[in-house]
Amino acid sequence: MKKMSITSRLFIAAASLGMTAVFFLPVWFIFLIAPQYPEGLEMNIWLTKISGQVDIINGLNHYIGMKHINADMFPEFGYMKYIMGGFIIFGLIVAFVGKRQLLAALLLLTILLGCAALYDFYQWGYDYGHNLDPNAAIKVPGLFYQPPVV
Repeated sequence: MKKMSITSRLFIAAASLGMTAVFFLPVWFIFLIAPQYPEGLEMNIWLTKISGQVDIINGLNHYIGMKHINADMFPEFGYMKYIMGGFIIFGLIVAFVGKRQLLAALLLLTILLGCAALYDFYQWGYDYGHNLDPNAAIKVPGLFYQPPVV
């Protein structure tokens, strides 16, 4: 089978190397506005940690019975760096070898793991927004606080 063009291989290598940004930048940014905080509150989710005004957000969420957000509730922080590292290395191998079958495998793996990640995020959000403390100070029957996936 014919190998990929040099241009395609360079794009794949560049995309793979571009993913190294997740080791240095947040992968998710959440910005919330509350009446008490008109300047807003932010939370950054990194590959291995959470940063930002998490304590203040936890304080507000406490009133409606949401769980406190902390790094221990995310087992993904323990293994995501290895998954991303594997993706980067596999992408570089695809670029170096240039076989279309490897590219197809990389694309399939990307789709499968992307779907798994979306499902995991949905499940986490559902649990976080629906399993509220029944003794919370503020209770609105039938109201849930599930963050949207997209």
